Amino acid sequence: MLQKKLEQTAKHFEQSPVRESWSNNMNLGPLSESIKPAMKSIDKDINTLIEKCQTPLKLVIMGEVKAGKSTLINALVGKVLSPTNVAETTASIIEISYDKNANGTIFTTSSNENIVGTLDEIYQTLDQKRTDMDFFKNVDYVKLGFPLKSLKSLHIIDTPGLATVREANEKRTESFIQSADVILWVFNGHVLGQADIEGKLEEVAMMGKPIIALINRVDELNTPADKLVNYLEKKIDIYVEDIMAISAKSALEGKLEGNEDKLRISGLLELLEYLETNIERNSENVQTHSIIQSSKVLIEKDCLFHDNINEDIARVISDLDVRKNEISFFNENIKRALQADLKNWFELEFLEREKEEMMVKVKQLGIFSKTRESKELSEELKDILSEKALERQLQEKYEDIHKQFMTKWERASAELASKIEAEQQIHYKNNLASLQMKLKELDSRAPSGEEALLDGAGKGAIVAGTYGATAAVYTAILGPAAASVSLIGAIGAILPPVLLVGATVGAVWKAITHKNEKNKFAQEIKTTFSDVKSHIEKQYLTSVLEGIDTESNKMANAIYNQICQHVCKNEDIELLVRLKQNNENYIRVSKMHLLELEELKEKVEQPIA
Repeated sequence: MLQKKLEQTAKHFEQSPVRESWSNNMNLGPLSESIKPAMKSIDKDINTLIEKCQTPLKLVIMGEVKAGKSTLINALVGKVLSPTNVAETTASIIEISYDKNANGTIFTTSSNENIVGTLDEIYQTLDQKRTDMDFFKNVDYVKLGFPLKSLKSLHIIDTPGLATVREANEKRTESFIQSADVILWVFNGHVLGQADIEGKLEEVAMMGKPIIALINRVDELNTPADKLVNYLEKKIDIYVEDIMAISAKSALEGKLEGNEDKLRISGLLELLEYLETNIERNSENVQTHSIIQSSKVLIEKDCLFHDNINEDIARVISDLDVRKNEISFFNENIKRALQADLKNWFELEFLEREKEEMMVKVKQLGIFSKTRESKELSEELKDILSEKALERQLQEKYEDIHKQFMTKWERASAELASKIEAEQQIHYKNNLASLQMKLKELDSRAPSGEEALLDGAGKGAIVAGTYGATAAVYTAILGPAAASVSLIGAIGAILPPVLLVGATVGAVWKAITHKNEKNKFAQEIKTTFSDVKSHIEKQYLTSVLEGIDTESNKMANAIYNQICQHVCKNEDIELLVRLKQNNENYIRVSKMHLLELEELKEKVEQPIA
């Protein structure tokens, strides 16, 4: 029943919207990349728990060097399985399990180099290589199989002493702890309290596994066993389920010799009764309880990661709304400034100097000017109001407007880029800190199966997943946006009214040749300039102002789109919105799985009172 439930959970994980997004190479940002290794570990751990439903109860032996772990294993099994201290002298992890044929395997980090042989051959190899550190760096763990009935329902993992644990073995030990059901932590009674092991005890206890503390070698001490137990209880009681005093050496001798007195005083019978009552008789319940606890935490962590990605998406959507309002503010100000500048220029500067100069020349004409002088004045007026002259002035102003346009949008983009970068960094770090805190809370109350999750989503990921510098954000925003906008092209295509200008100049020439009153002549000049400006204003200035409005709107939209691409990592915002909705549905189903596991857990008796 439990196995089927876990298989359904594993199938549910496979249908995760986030995992599907990764398989489709969808970029969900630095936070997503930080938690990807942790989610892959969840997939691995749920499959480990499924396999565990079919395996015997696993017992991990831990403790300090010379604590007597190997002797304890021999006493538990009732037979000298291997030379004592093999695990410590080789710094290797030894897995002891049932096999109908006595044999062993030295598993290496390169599977094609595994060493298989009889038990004696494996012992001989380990003994010959005991000083070859390069050899043991490549050893993953050693598995020994014995045709003993006592091992049919129990797997024993003998770990190296804490002082001899290598980094690689520490990770493998943690993996075995995850798959274990009970931990026997062996203390050397001679040095009780001298070694600072509370940190390691706390670390293992946080995995949610029951720990039984054993004070060994009490037969060699003068201090009463109950005092030793009381002393240790004060130091580590919060981490262990029970504390017992034993003599593994006396227990092994008692079993081998059939000496009931040695067995009785060794404390082994009390330990065996405890294991039988709380472990062996309820091994299925112990395993079920342990698996359910581990499975629940895996689901809770999976939900936590999906929640965090949803928070990230919600923040992106919220920030984009803020950016849209900011861009709209910049856009309206830029349009207003450019249009006001163009109107002022047109009203106060365009053709005004030329008109004043022309009026001065008119005043300098005699009362009855010669035809030649009038004709020269007329030709000068035609040059001033020619298509080429008007186009030159308008084009210069267009270029000035375009320069202002780009400068203003560059400043706006730089300000936006600075805000985006600062907010992204703050959000990323805060979200990551919150995630770490929640993960720590989960790890403190149940087995996680993967202590490395905090590293995968911790300080190392902050360095690897930081956003780009502000300059890079600015370039990403403005560059593509500017390429899609052409203000100078939009307004530069507007040319002066050639036919109108020609007709107006002709009218002035007619006035000059037929009228010789200077006041009327001056008025005709003013009227001509006024008509030209009026026509350009009505037919073309309006279009230029509309062009500024249109192109600035295009720039605003282009910048907003580029910001969307940047903060969404080139993903469609609608896809992110749908992902968020799918994640919410996924989390709802995940919580149903949690409820079903909780109901199953209530039917299972607690393994240790």
